Parts: sequence; structure tokens; C-alpha cells
Amino acid sequence: MNRFLLLVKTGAWRMVFFVIATAAFGYFLYRLVRPAENKSEFIELAQTKVVTAIKENEIRATLEKDKIGAIKKIYERKLRDTKKIQDREERLKSLIRLHDELDL
Repeated sequence: MNRFLLLVKTGAWRMVFFVIATAAFGYFLYRLVRPAENKSEFIELAQTKVVTAIKENEIRATLEKDKIGAIKKIYERKLRDTKKIQDREERLKSLIRLHDELDL
């Protein structure tokens, strides 16, 4: 009789452990699958924000590049104009002014 009670007790504990493990695993799968709809909306929103930020930065980079190109053309033209000056001191002063403008 003692063996039978021991067998029932160990079997009962195994059954309780199995039920708890199965419930925990089921809950884990439920949590894994259930919030997928909410996460997909969040992911779409985040993806839209990222793409928008990338496009804005591309436009800013293009504008900065164009602005640098325009500034470069202006200063190259001014540099060519200084080559036309025959007086050395006047040309030096013009180059110093151009250098000072570039430092700003």
C-alpha cells in the first residue's frame, strides 16, 4: 500500500508539473502570436518615419552640396579676377581679403 501511495504522489506531482509547464508554454505562444497585429502597425509607422528622415537628409545633403558648389564657383571667379590685377601689392591685398572671407 505504501508503494501505491508513493507512486500516486509522484505521479500527481508529475501531472501538476506537466499541467503548469503546458499552461506556461501555451501562454508564451499566445503572447508571441497575439500582439503581432499591434506590432505590425508600430513597425509600419517606424518604417515610415525612417524613410521620411532618410529622404529629408538626402535633400539637405543635395542642397548643401549645391550651395558649396555655388560658393566654390564664386570664389574661383574672384580668384581669377585677382590674376588680372597687375599691381603686386593690390593683388596681395585682394588675395588676403579673399582668404579672410573664406575663413568666415
